[in-house]
Amino acid sequence: MNEDHLRAAVAAERGEQADLLAALRPEQWDAPTLCEGWSVREVVAHTTMPFRTPLWRTLAELVKARGDINRMADRCARRDAAELPPGRLLTSLRDNAAHPWTPPGGGVHGALSHDVIHGLDITVGLGLDRRVPVERVAMVLAGMRPKNIAFFGADLSGVALRATDLDWSHGEGTPVRGLAQDLLLVLCGRRLPPGRLEGRDAARFSGEPGAWPGAWPGDARRPLTERLHRAVKTRDPVRSSDRTGSRTACRPSRERARPAVCPLRQGAGEEAGTIPLCADRAGIERAVYLRWGMAASVPPLHPVFDRTDSKPSPVREPLWRHALGECLRGLRHERGEKLSETARRAGVSPQYLSEMERGVKEPSSEMIAAVAGALDVTLIDLTLAVAESLRSAQSGTSKGATCSAAYALAA
Repeated sequence: MNEDHLRAAVAAERGEQADLLAALRPEQWDAPTLCEGWSVREVVAHTTMPFRTPLWRTLAELVKARGDINRMADRCARRDAAELPPGRLLTSLRDNAAHPWTPPGGGVHGALSHDVIHGLDITVGLGLDRRVPVERVAMVLAGMRPKNIAFFGADLSGVALRATDLDWSHGEGTPVRGLAQDLLLVLCGRRLPPGRLEGRDAARFSGEPGAWPGAWPGDARRPLTERLHRAVKTRDPVRSSDRTGSRTACRPSRERARPAVCPLRQGAGEEAGTIPLCADRAGIERAVYLRWGMAASVPPLHPVFDRTDSKPSPVREPLWRHALGECLRGLRHERGEKLSETARRAGVSPQYLSEMERGVKEPSSEMIAAVAGALDVTLIDLTLAVAESLRSAQSGTSKGATCSAAYALAA
């Protein structure tokens, strides 16, 4: 399949989605989708973000998210969904049907996969009877490599997926049959409504939202403080979309053992191991880091203050090499590459690149340019992104606690 055919398929998919979204009722824009934690409005905000956001701003947001592409995508989607009305989002999608954007390292096939998968998140989630042209689904499935499937973390052991409308199959074991577009969602870790799949093991990939593993019935739209308060108090796991944001393609979270004791500061009148409901969002983020040991030793790229202290005590201002390393690591992870792969294209050793990402190496401008080129970004865009993150951190340090939440959770 040549690039022209793929680009034509991308434009057609976006145009058809725009027509479908234009017919939605206002309340349907706030309805949940298969993309866990996101409504229709947030999914569309996410898919149209590349059309509205320059590369340097995207890199700056990535640095603010400490290189976590999933967290960045969730924050930006929620922010844009809250700020932009459905009409603006719809116009952005329709006017950019032929936009040349492609995900880093994914090419035009990656853009088609992105649009088709998220379009199905919406239509299947809303119960709309839309069939993506089977030849378009075949293009997406043909480009699904083992590393792409592994990214979503779906448990496909012991099953053989068999499409009923396309000559396509995946895996070995007990047959699970369904439309090619539904099996594509299974590959991407989605849980489908009952009745869309056939086979003895179909129930593994189907079920009502409230019965899905990791789902909290009725909690999807509750305030973050309330949901985290309940999670810590009951020692239930917080979903990946709560603490780090929904995924670019909504990769499902993987459960792991939690510590039995929550090392949160216990204030007067507070129950041990709980977060007060009045806690600010910056404090919530820090509490989650303490609770689950997330990057506790990494100095944040934004100021976070403890409002229980009499005076704000900002953390140390990050160094340039730390901000640069976080950005480089995030770009590499977004491409799904190993250190050795990126280092080989950049002409540096894996050890040197590792030291750059960890912020222990002060690289020359030539080395930075070489690594930026290997990651398909320009030196000026990379420099602007790092400078923006440092400027934001400095602004927060000078303004005090009142602006801490703006940088602690830029959502």
